[in-house]
Amino acid sequence: MKYLRDYKNVFFYKGIFPETTSPVEDHSFSLAHLDVDTKKSIDACLHFFYPRMNRVGIILSHDYGFTRGVRLAVDEFFNDKPETVVRLSESQCLIVKF
Repeated sequence: MKYLRDYKNVFFYKGIFPETTSPVEDHSFSLAHLDVDTKKSIDACLHFFYPRMNRVGIILSHDYGFTRGVRLAVDEFFNDKPETVVRLSESQCLIVKF
């Protein structure tokens, strides 16, 4: 929070996702950086954020390369979508919404 304090439009919502989504249910997003470690958690994040992403919005997921459940959830979620999951170096992946 201290590192990001000088940036506008950065908000923090304390709590456990997805119970903390109500303040932003009607928002759209340009960037969603997901750092969760389980299949269930990443699946909940993708179902919440993907439909709210702006065109050319970026979803960045941590643990894609290291955690089988995260990789499986991401791959399954995007299986029937036009976007391509791009594996980045180390443990991340990136998706740009069309």
